[in-house]
Amino acid sequence: MPVQNEYNIKKSIAKSKIKQVCEAVLGYDLSDNATYILNSGRYEFKNKGIDVFPQSIAKLEDTNPENEVVGIIAVPAGILGPQ
Repeated sequence: MPVQNEYNIKKSIAKSKIKQVCEAVLGYDLSDNATYILNSGRYEFKNKGIDVFPQSIAKLEDTNPENEVVGIIAVPAGILGPQ
């Protein structure tokens, strides 16, 4: 496990990259204090909670409307086998 300072640096770099990707996809700038929530795994719609994920994000936004919440679903689909 990395030391706390090293962890914080890596976390900051990762969050910055996620922010860049989200802004490119969404087409607008996100606030620096936005919250990013990622749901990932194999494509198992109900097992992974993908079916309720958007509703959960909406409820989170309703709870604290001044904080931007970005939901990311990172699930491969349409895979026919090993490449």
